[in-house]
Amino acid sequence: MYNFRKLKYGGFSLFITVVIITAVVLLNVIVELLSERLDVRIDLTDNMLFSVEDSTVEYLRNLNSDIKLTITNNEEDFKSSNMSSDSLYYSQMNEIVRVFAQSSDTITVEYVDLLRNPAFAGRYDTTLTPYNIIVESAVTSRYKILTPNEYLDIKYFSADGSPISERDAQMHMAFNSPVYQDISAAAEQAILSAIMSVSDETPTRVAFSAGYGEDKPSHEAFRQILEDNAFLVEELDLNLTTQIDDKLNILILFAPEHDYSNDVLNELERWLEESQDKTLVFVPGLQNTRLVNTDRFLAEWGLAVAHELIWQTDLRYAANDQIQYLKAVGEFSKGFEEDRFLGLFVRAVEQLRTPGVIAETLLESFDGAIKIPLEPPDWVESEQDEQEYFSTLPRGVYSVAAQSARVGVRGENGRLLVFGSPLLFDESLLVAEQYSHAEYFINVFNTLSGKDVTVTLAPKAFRLPALDIPAADVRNLTLIFCLALPLAVLILGMFVWIRRKRK
Repeated sequence: MYNFRKLKYGGFSLFITVVIITAVVLLNVIVELLSERLDVRIDLTDNMLFSVEDSTVEYLRNLNSDIKLTITNNEEDFKSSNMSSDSLYYSQMNEIVRVFAQSSDTITVEYVDLLRNPAFAGRYDTTLTPYNIIVESAVTSRYKILTPNEYLDIKYFSADGSPISERDAQMHMAFNSPVYQDISAAAEQAILSAIMSVSDETPTRVAFSAGYGEDKPSHEAFRQILEDNAFLVEELDLNLTTQIDDKLNILILFAPEHDYSNDVLNELERWLEESQDKTLVFVPGLQNTRLVNTDRFLAEWGLAVAHELIWQTDLRYAANDQIQYLKAVGEFSKGFEEDRFLGLFVRAVEQLRTPGVIAETLLESFDGAIKIPLEPPDWVESEQDEQEYFSTLPRGVYSVAAQSARVGVRGENGRLLVFGSPLLFDESLLVAEQYSHAEYFINVFNTLSGKDVTVTLAPKAFRLPALDIPAADVRNLTLIFCLALPLAVLILGMFVWIRRKRK
Protein backbone atom coordinates (compact mmCIF):
# COMPACT_ATOMS: atom_id res chain seq x y z
CA MET A 1 0.00 0.00 0.00
CA TYR A 2 1.39 3.38 -0.99
CA ASN A 3 2.50 5.44 2.01
CA PHE A 4 0.74 8.80 1.56
CA ARG A 5 2.22 10.09 4.83
CA LYS A 6 5.79 9.68 3.50
CA LEU A 7 4.75 11.24 0.22
CA LYS A 8 3.25 14.19 2.03
CA TYR A 9 6.31 14.98 4.18
CA GLY A 10 8.80 14.06 1.49
CA GLY A 11 7.07 16.32 -1.00
CA PHE A 12 7.04 19.11 1.55
CA SER A 13 10.81 18.80 2.09
CA LEU A 14 11.42 18.93 -1.63
CA PHE A 15 9.14 21.94 -1.89
CA ILE A 16 11.06 23.78 0.86
CA THR A 17 14.36 22.95 -0.82
CA VAL A 18 13.18 24.28 -4.18
CA VAL A 19 11.82 27.43 -2.52
CA ILE A 20 15.15 28.12 -0.76
CA ILE A 21 17.17 27.59 -3.94
CA THR A 22 14.80 29.81 -5.91
CA ALA A 23 15.00 32.51 -3.21
CA VAL A 24 18.81 32.46 -3.25
CA VAL A 25 18.90 32.76 -7.05
CA LEU A 26 16.30 35.55 -7.07
CA LEU A 27 18.17 37.40 -4.31
CA ASN A 28 21.36 37.29 -6.36
CA VAL A 29 19.53 38.60 -9.42
CA ILE A 30 17.79 41.39 -7.46
CA VAL A 31 21.03 42.53 -5.80
CA GLU A 32 22.78 42.59 -9.18
CA LEU A 33 19.99 44.61 -10.78
CA LEU A 34 19.89 47.08 -7.89
CA SER A 35 23.65 47.47 -8.02
CA GLU A 36 23.52 48.32 -11.71
CA ARG A 37 20.49 50.62 -11.46
CA LEU A 38 21.32 52.40 -8.18
CA ASP A 39 25.12 52.15 -8.49
CA VAL A 40 25.43 50.69 -5.01
CA ARG A 41 29.07 50.06 -4.05
CA ILE A 42 30.97 49.71 -0.79
CA ASP A 43 34.58 50.88 -0.35
CA LEU A 44 36.34 48.28 1.81
CA THR A 45 39.86 49.76 1.53
CA ASP A 46 41.31 50.80 4.87
CA ASN A 47 42.08 54.34 3.68
CA MET A 48 38.88 54.74 1.60
CA LEU A 49 40.89 54.77 -1.63
CA PHE A 50 37.79 54.66 -3.83
CA SER A 51 35.82 57.30 -1.93
CA VAL A 52 36.00 61.08 -1.66
CA GLU A 53 36.02 63.36 1.38
CA ASP A 54 32.79 64.75 2.81
CA SER A 55 34.08 68.28 2.12
CA THR A 56 34.45 67.38 -1.56
CA VAL A 57 30.90 66.01 -1.72
CA GLU A 58 29.59 69.19 -0.06
CA TYR A 59 31.45 71.36 -2.58
CA LEU A 60 30.14 69.34 -5.52
CA ARG A 61 26.55 69.51 -4.27
CA ASN A 62 26.77 73.31 -4.23
CA LEU A 63 28.47 73.51 -7.63
CA ASN A 64 26.50 75.73 -10.02
CA SER A 65 28.73 75.47 -13.10
CA ASP A 66 28.10 72.76 -15.70
CA ILE A 67 31.22 70.60 -15.85
CA LYS A 68 32.06 67.86 -18.33
CA LEU A 69 34.71 65.23 -17.58
CA THR A 70 35.99 63.63 -20.77
CA ILE A 71 38.20 60.54 -20.56
CA THR A 72 40.24 59.90 -23.69
CA ASN A 73 39.64 56.16 -23.68
CA ASN A 74 36.99 53.65 -24.52
CA GLU A 75 35.00 53.18 -21.33
CA GLU A 76 35.62 49.46 -20.99
CA ASP A 77 39.33 49.86 -21.75
CA PHE A 78 39.65 52.52 -19.07
CA LYS A 79 37.73 50.55 -16.47
CA SER A 80 39.76 47.40 -17.08
CA SER A 81 43.14 48.92 -17.88
CA ASN A 82 45.59 46.23 -18.88
CA MET A 83 48.65 48.35 -18.08
CA SER A 84 49.96 45.64 -15.69
CA SER A 85 50.93 47.14 -12.32
CA ASP A 86 49.30 50.47 -13.21
CA SER A 87 45.82 48.94 -13.41
CA LEU A 88 45.00 49.85 -9.79
CA TYR A 89 45.77 53.53 -10.48
CA TYR A 90 43.33 53.76 -13.40
CA SER A 91 40.71 51.69 -11.62
CA GLN A 92 40.85 54.15 -8.73
CA MET A 93 40.72 57.11 -11.11
CA ASN A 94 37.66 55.73 -12.88
CA GLU A 95 35.86 55.18 -9.58
CA ILE A 96 36.62 58.76 -8.42
CA VAL A 97 35.23 60.09 -11.72
CA ARG A 98 32.06 58.06 -11.15
CA VAL A 99 31.69 59.38 -7.57
CA PHE A 100 32.15 62.99 -8.76
CA ALA A 101 29.38 62.58 -11.33
CA GLN A 102 27.13 60.89 -8.79
CA SER A 103 27.66 63.72 -6.27
CA SER A 104 26.59 66.59 -8.53
CA ASP A 105 23.79 67.09 -11.03
CA THR A 106 25.99 69.52 -12.98
CA ILE A 107 28.79 67.02 -13.76
CA THR A 108 28.62 64.73 -16.77
CA VAL A 109 31.11 62.10 -17.91
CA GLU A 110 32.01 61.13 -21.47
CA TYR A 111 34.43 58.52 -22.79
CA VAL A 112 36.07 59.20 -26.16
CA ASP A 113 38.18 56.64 -27.99
CA LEU A 114 40.87 58.71 -29.73
CA LEU A 115 41.56 55.96 -32.27
CA ARG A 116 37.93 55.91 -33.42
CA ASN A 117 37.47 59.68 -33.09
CA PRO A 118 40.77 61.26 -34.22
CA ALA A 119 39.05 64.58 -35.03
CA PHE A 120 38.16 65.04 -31.35
CA ALA A 121 41.73 66.04 -30.48
CA GLY A 122 41.48 69.00 -32.86
CA ARG A 123 39.18 70.82 -30.43
CA TYR A 124 42.07 71.49 -28.05
CA ASP A 125 45.35 73.35 -28.45
CA THR A 126 47.48 70.55 -27.02
CA THR A 127 48.24 66.94 -27.89
CA LEU A 128 45.84 64.45 -26.34
CA THR A 129 46.91 60.94 -25.37
CA PRO A 130 45.04 57.97 -23.87
CA TYR A 131 44.27 58.21 -20.16
CA ASN A 132 43.92 62.00 -20.23
CA ILE A 133 41.04 63.57 -18.27
CA ILE A 134 39.62 66.79 -19.76
CA VAL A 135 37.81 68.97 -17.21
CA GLU A 136 35.73 71.59 -19.03
CA SER A 137 33.31 74.31 -17.90
CA ALA A 138 30.36 75.25 -20.08
CA VAL A 139 30.06 78.60 -18.27
CA THR A 140 33.63 79.91 -18.59
CA SER A 141 34.62 77.82 -21.65
CA ARG A 142 37.92 77.08 -19.91
CA TYR A 143 39.34 73.58 -19.68
CA LYS A 144 42.21 71.74 -18.07
CA ILE A 145 43.76 68.50 -19.29
CA LEU A 146 44.98 66.10 -16.60
CA THR A 147 47.65 63.53 -17.40
CA PRO A 148 48.36 60.40 -15.31
CA ASN A 149 51.35 62.21 -13.76
CA GLU A 150 48.94 64.83 -12.41
CA TYR A 151 46.46 62.46 -10.77
CA LEU A 152 49.22 60.40 -9.17
CA ASP A 153 51.28 61.93 -6.36
CA ILE A 154 54.86 60.67 -6.60
CA LYS A 155 57.37 61.39 -3.83
CA TYR A 156 61.08 60.61 -4.14
CA PHE A 157 63.49 59.56 -1.41
CA SER A 158 67.26 59.13 -1.32
CA ALA A 159 69.01 56.01 -0.02
CA ASP A 160 68.88 57.28 3.59
CA GLY A 161 65.13 57.91 3.36
CA SER A 162 65.34 61.69 3.07
CA PRO A 163 62.72 63.33 0.80
CA ILE A 164 64.18 64.83 -2.39
CA SER A 165 62.73 66.72 -5.34
CA GLU A 166 62.06 65.16 -8.74
CA ARG A 167 64.96 67.13 -10.17
CA ASP A 168 67.31 65.81 -7.47
CA ALA A 169 65.96 62.29 -8.03
CA GLN A 170 66.87 62.50 -11.70
CA MET A 171 70.39 63.61 -10.75
CA HIS A 172 70.70 60.70 -8.32
CA MET A 173 69.63 58.24 -10.99
CA ALA A 174 72.03 59.79 -13.51
CA PHE A 175 74.88 58.89 -11.12
CA ASN A 176 73.38 55.42 -10.39
CA SER A 177 72.47 56.37 -6.83
CA PRO A 178 69.44 54.54 -5.40
CA VAL A 179 66.17 56.45 -5.44
CA TYR A 180 62.90 55.25 -3.95
CA GLN A 181 59.36 56.23 -4.94
CA ASP A 182 56.16 56.46 -2.96
CA ILE A 183 53.08 56.72 -5.19
CA SER A 184 49.83 58.01 -3.71
CA ALA A 185 46.40 58.55 -5.23
CA ALA A 186 45.82 62.21 -6.11
CA ALA A 187 42.82 61.76 -8.39
CA GLU A 188 40.37 63.46 -6.03
CA GLN A 189 42.43 66.61 -5.51
CA ALA A 190 43.52 66.74 -9.18
CA ILE A 191 39.95 66.67 -10.52
CA LEU A 192 38.60 68.94 -7.78
CA SER A 193 41.40 71.47 -8.33
CA ALA A 194 40.69 71.44 -12.08
CA ILE A 195 36.96 71.95 -11.48
CA MET A 196 37.63 74.86 -9.10
CA SER A 197 40.01 76.39 -11.64
CA VAL A 198 37.85 76.17 -14.77
CA SER A 199 34.59 77.09 -13.01
CA ASP A 200 35.90 80.21 -11.23
CA GLU A 201 34.33 83.13 -13.09
CA THR A 202 36.71 85.65 -11.46
CA PRO A 203 39.99 83.72 -11.07
CA THR A 204 43.03 85.25 -9.42
CA ARG A 205 45.77 86.00 -11.95
CA VAL A 206 49.36 85.50 -10.84
CA ALA A 207 52.39 86.36 -12.99
CA PHE A 208 56.06 85.49 -12.59
CA SER A 209 58.29 88.18 -14.04
CA ALA A 210 60.91 87.49 -16.71
CA GLY A 211 63.50 89.46 -18.63
CA TYR A 212 65.91 90.27 -15.80
CA GLY A 213 67.60 86.93 -15.18
CA GLU A 214 64.91 85.58 -12.86
CA ASP A 215 65.57 82.07 -11.54
CA LYS A 216 62.79 80.23 -13.36
CA PRO A 217 63.76 76.63 -12.44
CA SER A 218 63.63 77.48 -8.73
CA HIS A 219 59.98 78.53 -8.83
CA GLU A 220 58.59 75.80 -11.09
CA ALA A 221 57.38 73.69 -8.16
CA PHE A 222 55.68 76.66 -6.51
CA ARG A 223 54.13 77.67 -9.81
CA GLN A 224 52.64 74.18 -10.12
CA ILE A 225 51.21 74.39 -6.59
CA LEU A 226 49.54 77.69 -7.45
CA GLU A 227 47.99 76.17 -10.58
CA ASP A 228 46.81 73.16 -8.57
CA ASN A 229 45.02 75.57 -6.25
CA ALA A 230 43.01 77.25 -9.02
CA PHE A 231 45.23 80.28 -9.65
CA LEU A 232 45.73 81.38 -13.26
CA VAL A 233 49.52 81.53 -13.58
CA GLU A 234 51.37 83.25 -16.41
CA GLU A 235 54.75 84.75 -17.27
CA LEU A 236 55.27 88.48 -17.77
CA ASP A 237 58.41 89.70 -19.57
CA LEU A 238 58.99 93.14 -18.04
CA ASN A 239 61.49 93.97 -20.79
CA LEU A 240 58.69 93.76 -23.34
CA THR A 241 55.91 95.27 -21.24
CA THR A 242 55.24 98.99 -21.19
CA GLN A 243 52.03 98.74 -19.14
CA ILE A 244 51.09 95.99 -16.71
CA ASP A 245 47.54 94.74 -17.11
CA ASP A 246 45.43 96.23 -14.34
CA LYS A 247 43.49 92.95 -14.18
CA LEU A 248 46.62 91.17 -12.95
CA ASN A 249 46.28 90.50 -9.21
CA ILE A 250 49.70 89.29 -8.06
CA LEU A 251 53.14 89.82 -9.62
CA ILE A 252 56.17 87.88 -8.38
CA LEU A 253 59.74 89.11 -8.94
CA PHE A 254 61.59 85.86 -8.24
CA ALA A 255 65.35 85.99 -7.73
CA PRO A 256 66.34 88.49 -10.46
CA GLU A 257 70.00 88.52 -11.43
CA HIS A 258 69.90 92.01 -12.94
CA ASP A 259 68.61 95.29 -11.57
CA TYR A 260 65.22 96.47 -12.81
CA SER A 261 65.19 99.65 -14.87
CA ASN A 262 63.63 102.84 -13.55
CA ASP A 263 60.94 102.62 -16.24
CA VAL A 264 59.92 99.15 -15.01
CA LEU A 265 59.91 100.26 -11.38
CA ASN A 266 57.83 103.33 -12.21
CA GLU A 267 55.29 101.06 -13.92
CA LEU A 268 55.26 98.77 -10.88
CA GLU A 269 54.56 101.86 -8.76
CA ARG A 270 51.63 102.86 -10.96
CA TRP A 271 50.22 99.33 -11.00
CA LEU A 272 50.42 98.97 -7.20
CA GLU A 273 48.68 102.28 -6.60
CA GLU A 274 45.79 101.26 -8.83
CA SER A 275 43.84 99.47 -6.08
CA GLN A 276 44.08 97.43 -2.89
CA ASP A 277 43.83 94.06 -4.65
CA LYS A 278 47.32 94.35 -6.19
CA THR A 279 50.25 92.54 -4.57
CA LEU A 280 53.91 92.64 -5.54
CA VAL A 281 56.09 89.81 -4.19
CA PHE A 282 59.88 90.17 -4.22
CA VAL A 283 62.31 87.32 -3.58
CA PRO A 284 66.05 88.15 -3.78
CA GLY A 285 68.48 85.80 -5.49
CA LEU A 286 71.26 83.87 -3.79
CA GLN A 287 74.02 85.84 -5.50
CA ASN A 288 75.59 88.80 -3.73
CA THR A 289 74.49 91.36 -6.32
CA ARG A 290 73.47 94.84 -5.29
CA LEU A 291 70.33 95.92 -7.14
CA VAL A 292 70.54 99.66 -6.61
CA ASN A 293 67.30 100.66 -8.33
CA THR A 294 65.36 97.79 -6.81
CA ASP A 295 66.69 98.49 -3.31
CA ARG A 296 65.58 102.12 -3.62
CA PHE A 297 62.10 101.02 -4.74
CA LEU A 298 61.78 98.62 -1.78
CA ALA A 299 62.90 101.36 0.62
CA GLU A 300 60.12 103.65 -0.65
CA TRP A 301 57.76 100.89 0.43
CA GLY A 302 59.39 100.64 3.87
CA LEU A 303 61.36 97.40 3.40
CA ALA A 304 64.98 96.45 2.74
CA VAL A 305 66.73 93.19 1.92
CA ALA A 306 69.92 93.24 3.99
CA HIS A 307 73.18 91.98 2.57
CA GLU A 308 73.39 89.76 5.62
CA LEU A 309 72.49 86.13 6.17
CA ILE A 310 70.61 85.00 9.25
CA TRP A 311 72.56 82.32 11.13
CA GLN A 312 71.24 80.43 14.17
CA THR A 313 73.69 79.85 17.02
CA ASP A 314 71.22 78.12 19.37
CA LEU A 315 71.24 74.44 18.37
CA ARG A 316 67.71 74.01 19.74
CA TYR A 317 66.49 76.01 16.75
CA ALA A 318 68.79 74.59 14.08
CA ALA A 319 68.31 71.49 11.95
CA ASN A 320 72.08 71.40 11.38
CA ASP A 321 74.98 73.87 11.18
CA GLN A 322 73.53 75.48 8.02
CA ILE A 323 69.74 75.07 8.22
CA GLN A 324 67.71 76.84 10.88
CA TYR A 325 64.09 76.80 11.98
CA LEU A 326 61.81 79.77 11.35
CA LYS A 327 58.37 80.66 12.68
CA ALA A 328 55.34 82.42 11.20
CA VAL A 329 54.01 85.63 12.74
CA GLY A 330 51.70 88.39 11.61
CA GLU A 331 48.63 88.38 9.39
CA PHE A 332 49.03 84.96 7.74
CA SER A 333 50.20 83.00 10.81
CA LYS A 334 46.80 81.79 12.04
CA GLY A 335 46.89 78.01 12.10
CA PHE A 336 50.67 77.94 11.69
CA GLU A 337 51.71 79.17 15.16
CA GLU A 338 53.18 75.81 16.19
CA ASP A 339 54.67 74.93 12.80
CA ARG A 340 58.31 75.23 11.93
CA PHE A 341 59.78 76.32 8.63
CA LEU A 342 63.27 75.71 7.32
CA GLY A 343 65.58 78.56 6.36
CA LEU A 344 68.76 78.08 4.33
CA PHE A 345 70.84 81.02 3.05
CA VAL A 346 68.03 83.33 4.08
CA ARG A 347 68.58 87.09 4.28
CA ALA A 348 67.30 89.52 6.84
CA VAL A 349 64.32 91.59 5.69
CA GLU A 350 64.33 94.89 7.56
CA GLN A 351 61.47 97.29 8.17
CA LEU A 352 62.39 100.94 7.60
CA ARG A 353 60.75 103.98 9.16
CA THR A 354 59.28 105.25 5.91
CA PRO A 355 56.55 107.91 6.34
CA GLY A 356 53.10 106.82 5.19
CA VAL A 357 54.01 103.12 5.22
CA ILE A 358 52.80 100.38 7.56
CA ALA A 359 54.80 97.14 7.77
CA GLU A 360 54.89 93.88 9.71
CA THR A 361 57.02 90.75 9.96
CA LEU A 362 55.73 87.52 8.40
CA LEU A 363 58.52 85.02 9.10
CA GLU A 364 61.25 85.38 11.69
CA SER A 365 64.09 83.47 13.30
CA PHE A 366 64.05 82.08 16.80
CA ASP A 367 66.07 83.81 19.50
CA GLY A 368 69.81 83.31 19.32
CA ALA A 369 70.26 84.20 15.66
CA ILE A 370 72.97 86.49 14.30
CA LYS A 371 73.30 88.51 11.09
CA ILE A 372 76.41 87.62 9.08
CA PRO A 373 77.47 90.12 6.38
CA LEU A 374 77.79 88.65 2.90
CA GLU A 375 81.04 90.61 2.74
CA PRO A 376 82.85 89.98 6.05
CA PRO A 377 85.67 92.29 7.26
CA ASP A 378 89.03 91.91 5.55
CA TRP A 379 90.72 90.63 8.71
CA VAL A 380 88.50 87.51 8.79
CA GLU A 381 90.68 84.97 7.01
CA SER A 382 90.80 81.75 9.03
CA GLU A 383 88.07 79.68 10.65
CA GLN A 384 89.30 80.90 14.03
CA ASP A 385 88.92 84.51 12.86
CA GLU A 386 85.43 83.69 11.68
CA GLN A 387 84.39 82.20 15.03
CA GLU A 388 85.85 85.17 16.87
CA TYR A 389 83.98 87.57 14.59
CA PHE A 390 80.70 85.68 14.99
CA SER A 391 81.03 85.89 18.78
CA THR A 392 80.95 89.69 18.58
CA LEU A 393 77.68 89.85 16.63
CA PRO A 394 74.47 90.57 18.59
CA ARG A 395 72.08 87.67 19.06
CA GLY A 396 68.33 88.01 18.80
CA VAL A 397 65.21 87.48 16.70
CA TYR A 398 65.40 88.72 13.11
CA SER A 399 62.80 89.11 10.38
CA VAL A 400 63.30 87.08 7.19
CA ALA A 401 59.99 87.99 5.53
CA ALA A 402 57.78 91.04 5.80
CA GLN A 403 54.96 92.94 4.13
CA SER A 404 54.16 96.63 3.77
CA ALA A 405 51.48 98.90 2.40
CA ARG A 406 51.21 102.63 1.79
CA VAL A 407 48.43 104.70 3.22
CA GLY A 408 47.70 107.72 1.03
CA VAL A 409 44.96 110.20 0.32
CA ARG A 410 42.95 107.51 -1.48
CA GLY A 411 43.33 105.08 1.38
CA GLU A 412 45.44 101.93 1.38
CA ASN A 413 47.09 101.02 -1.93
CA GLY A 414 48.39 97.62 -2.96
CA ARG A 415 50.90 95.80 -0.81
CA LEU A 416 54.48 94.56 -1.07
CA LEU A 417 55.69 91.19 0.29
CA VAL A 418 59.39 90.34 0.58
CA PHE A 419 60.76 86.87 1.39
CA GLY A 420 64.45 86.57 2.24
CA SER A 421 65.43 83.53 0.15
CA PRO A 422 64.29 81.62 -2.96
CA LEU A 423 65.08 78.41 -1.05
CA LEU A 424 61.97 78.97 1.05
CA PHE A 425 60.12 77.91 -2.12
CA ASP A 426 62.39 74.95 -2.90
CA GLU A 427 60.54 71.87 -4.14
CA SER A 428 62.04 69.62 -1.46
CA LEU A 429 60.52 71.84 1.24
CA LEU A 430 57.19 72.29 -0.55
CA VAL A 431 56.63 68.51 -0.74
CA ALA A 432 58.00 67.67 2.74
CA GLU A 433 55.08 66.59 4.93
CA GLN A 434 56.86 67.51 8.17
CA TYR A 435 57.04 71.19 7.18
CA SER A 436 54.29 73.59 6.18
CA HIS A 437 55.90 75.64 3.43
CA ALA A 438 53.34 74.76 0.74
CA GLU A 439 50.33 75.16 3.03
CA TYR A 440 51.60 78.47 4.39
CA PHE A 441 52.29 80.06 1.01
CA ILE A 442 48.94 78.91 -0.39
CA ASN A 443 47.28 80.39 2.68
CA VAL A 444 49.10 83.68 2.01
CA PHE A 445 47.99 83.78 -1.62
CA ASN A 446 44.43 82.70 -0.82
CA THR A 447 44.19 85.48 1.77
CA LEU A 448 45.61 88.05 -0.64
CA SER A 449 43.06 87.06 -3.29
CA GLY A 450 40.12 86.85 -0.88
CA LYS A 451 39.53 83.17 -1.52
CA ASP A 452 37.38 81.28 0.96
CA VAL A 453 38.91 77.82 0.66
CA THR A 454 36.82 75.06 2.23
CA VAL A 455 38.47 71.99 0.72
CA THR A 456 41.91 70.78 1.74
CA LEU A 457 42.96 67.32 0.59
CA ALA A 458 45.90 64.97 1.09
CA PRO A 459 46.90 62.16 -1.28
CA LYS A 460 45.89 58.60 -0.36
CA ALA A 461 48.41 55.79 -0.37
CA PHE A 462 47.87 52.85 -2.70
CA ARG A 463 47.78 50.32 0.14
CA LEU A 464 46.28 46.89 -0.23
CA PRO A 465 42.57 46.86 0.66
CA ALA A 466 41.46 45.51 4.00
CA LEU A 467 39.41 42.85 2.22
CA ASP A 468 41.87 41.72 -0.43
CA ILE A 469 40.50 38.81 -2.51
CA PRO A 470 42.56 37.65 -5.52
CA ALA A 471 40.78 37.21 -8.82
CA ALA A 472 41.23 33.41 -8.70
CA ASP A 473 39.60 33.28 -5.26
CA VAL A 474 36.73 35.43 -6.54
CA ARG A 475 36.04 32.87 -9.27
CA ASN A 476 36.25 30.01 -6.77
CA LEU A 477 33.89 31.73 -4.34
CA THR A 478 31.48 32.45 -7.18
CA LEU A 479 31.42 28.75 -8.14
CA ILE A 480 30.95 27.73 -4.51
CA PHE A 481 28.08 30.07 -3.64
CA CYS A 482 26.33 30.22 -7.01
CA LEU A 483 26.68 26.60 -8.14
CA ALA A 484 28.16 24.14 -5.66
CA LEU A 485 26.20 25.25 -2.59
CA PRO A 486 22.78 25.33 -4.34
CA LEU A 487 23.49 21.89 -5.88
CA ALA A 488 24.53 20.54 -2.48
CA VAL A 489 21.32 21.82 -0.94
CA LEU A 490 19.32 20.25 -3.80
CA ILE A 491 21.10 16.90 -3.49
CA LEU A 492 20.69 16.90 0.28
CA GLY A 493 17.01 17.62 -0.10
CA MET A 494 16.58 14.83 -2.61
CA PHE A 495 18.49 12.46 -0.31
CA VAL A 496 16.25 13.34 2.66
CA TRP A 497 13.12 12.94 0.53
CA ILE A 498 14.14 9.53 -0.85
CA ARG A 499 15.20 8.30 2.56
CA ARG A 500 11.92 9.29 4.13
CA LYS A 501 10.01 7.78 1.22
CA ARG A 502 11.64 4.37 1.81
CA LYS A 503 10.80 4.32 5.50
